[in-house]
Amino acid sequence: MSKFLELLISWGLNESEARLFEENGFDEDVLRLSKIEELQPILVLFPLASQIKFKRKFEALKSEDPSSEDDHDIYEPGPSNSTQTVHTVTPKSHPVSVSPCLESSTSVSDADIVNLISQSPPGERRKASESPKTGTRKSPRLQQQQQAHASVAPETSKRKLFPEVDFTISDHKKLEETIKKEPKGKAVLTNYATTKSLSNKEKGVIANIIAAVELKDSPTSEIKTSRLKELSKFVCRLFPTEDQEEWYSPHKTVNKISVRAKGRLQNIRDNIRKGLIAAGAVSSQRSRKAKHVVLVSEKPTETAKELQDKVSHLKKSTKITASTKTYWRETADIRWNEWKDQPIHKIFEAYPILGLDEGWELFEIDFELKYPKQVHSLEVNWSNFKECLLSFTREKCKTDKNAVAVVKQNNINLNEEDDDLSTIEAAKLLALTLNRCTNIGNWKLEKQDIINGFMPVATSEVDIASKIDAKKSKYATIGRGSQMQVFPIALDFEAETKGCVYVLDKLYRVSSPLVALDLSFKITQVLGTEYPKEAKVSWMYLQKHLYNIHTEFDVTYAEERKLLKALLEHKLKVQQDQSKA
Repeated sequence: MSKFLELLISWGLNESEARLFEENGFDEDVLRLSKIEELQPILVLFPLASQIKFKRKFEALKSEDPSSEDDHDIYEPGPSNSTQTVHTVTPKSHPVSVSPCLESSTSVSDADIVNLISQSPPGERRKASESPKTGTRKSPRLQQQQQAHASVAPETSKRKLFPEVDFTISDHKKLEETIKKEPKGKAVLTNYATTKSLSNKEKGVIANIIAAVELKDSPTSEIKTSRLKELSKFVCRLFPTEDQEEWYSPHKTVNKISVRAKGRLQNIRDNIRKGLIAAGAVSSQRSRKAKHVVLVSEKPTETAKELQDKVSHLKKSTKITASTKTYWRETADIRWNEWKDQPIHKIFEAYPILGLDEGWELFEIDFELKYPKQVHSLEVNWSNFKECLLSFTREKCKTDKNAVAVVKQNNINLNEEDDDLSTIEAAKLLALTLNRCTNIGNWKLEKQDIINGFMPVATSEVDIASKIDAKKSKYATIGRGSQMQVFPIALDFEAETKGCVYVLDKLYRVSSPLVALDLSFKITQVLGTEYPKEAKVSWMYLQKHLYNIHTEFDVTYAEERKLLKALLEHKLKVQQDQSKA
């Protein structure tokens, strides 16, 4: 038994409760860094007596922890043709560790991509390396900072702290050797030689190996888009039957519509970046711009009249521009105060730009202002949640014939050869697992109603209207027609899967069902509307356990507790079986 487990047991927890912390990656150092609200998703599973004991001991531990100085980055300038060396000095309470795999060789595992995020030093931050634009008067505070920086390391101010990774095609040979050397990579190559195709799981293995090798020497750097293009060519050379666009498709404009870059390599690059930003290892471009404005701008605080003029401008706007988004941010407090107790149709009437096809971008801005740490929560947590839910359901179906019938009835693929669920399948599975088939007024809920309440699936444009009309009819029969306001719809037709969000007879079209699910949640939070009644448990689960948003109005349902407990128990069982093997 580890010293950490012994410590928790000495606090009054039993062994199973203590192991929940260890299984979620906690040790004494991480515990000291945590806040009590960050531990709530685990504590909610404990009896009240255990919660009280833990909180008292935790408060005592935090009070004993001496305050330490902030982290300091010490720069050692080297020759002009060498890479910048950075030594990070951290307090004892913030240990910095490096993955042994990434430290000693190019050997990688599936977990390395997580290690790149979770093991980044807390003190690392990307420093702005460029001076303000010519002609901008510097504030005295900025001048003092620049003078102090120049006195310590005059040469390093000209370099970026974390330069972008820049590779050439010659690195492909090294990357190919690493894939052949890795046991899982070697297994993929052997299987491909026979089947001439890659499963989703095998594609994930290759993508993880590539990302870990690319970021081996600089975990907090960012891979250039030009490199992603070269890597997609490398994958297709190694696996000739693969489609290059599935691995990386650059940003482009189709019929005057901007299409974002996409593909497996782009997705893993974005997820790593979002994880680093959420962990505080690097700062986002938006936050760096905001910081720059605070430092160099001496513009006086805007008056109430100036802000009100900007609100008036927004109400008259007919298109969304960069200045529109800036005004939207600056007037957030005024708008939110104005929206209190206002029905949604009044808000859309006052701000017609919300009814534009890109109006959803303004709701995303508001959500980011309200919950800056939860902007990317669903994207970061969804993949791991799907994996746990899939594994748990497979295990349940081995002993529960009723569960097997429900899964087949809803076309959910639990094939052992495919270790990935689609977003549509995962949404169905979550809704079915957390179903509460109770009546709402004179509406007798069925399982299909619960699935449609979470995320209905439309198979054609006509079916979209049909799904909306059916929902309106259901809500009208129970006298709650005005409460049917925001919900996502998955679009599964025309050989591709997309999504849309229904908001008061307006449909926002988006690139995927997961984006639709995310956007629907964010709009609900911004407008303060209720979750769909028939799937409220599923939406509450997303809020509390994937977005980590807790309010005084939250309700904990029995189905939610059962799922949480079952997922944790299943995870422990799998790990015990693996350790025995």
